[in-house]
Amino acid sequence: MAAPGGPDRHPPAVPVGAGAANGRLVSYEARDLPVAERCPRTRYESAVMDLVVFLPLIIIMGAFMWFASRRQRKAMKATIDLHESLLVGDRVHTTSGLQATITGINDDTVELEIAPGVVTTWMKLAIRDRVEPETPEIEESAPASSSLAAGEITESDADRLTKD
Repeated sequence: MAAPGGPDRHPPAVPVGAGAANGRLVSYEARDLPVAERCPRTRYESAVMDLVVFLPLIIIMGAFMWFASRRQRKAMKATIDLHESLLVGDRVHTTSGLQATITGINDDTVELEIAPGVVTTWMKLAIRDRVEPETPEIEESAPASSSLAAGEITESDADRLTKD
């Protein structure tokens, strides 16, 4: 064991500058600690740091909620516009997949003909979309130079038929 004041003994604690640890006496061991452990944060600083850590998460969640509500509002507006534009005679799909023709419209109900002579009453909210009438495809007219009858076989048809 070394004598008091020998090489194994630390020198007495000395004050460290006025800014460090508020001018208190600090031992050598305390000076070796990280700054965060020597100078603990105040409650205000701690709250600010916690806010800074969670701020990006809060911003991302807010943006997600805003975009989700925007999409929902757009879909609801489209549904309301559809319900306001319904007319007697329109073909519609219901939310359950039924196709019917509108025979009567009230404030919040519609009467749908689901088969000839069979009329049922539905809520307007059950109308999912309007069935657009199918337009027949317009056939391209044949060129004026080829006035072939439907049953005639041309040379190219004869060649194609013999190759198979």
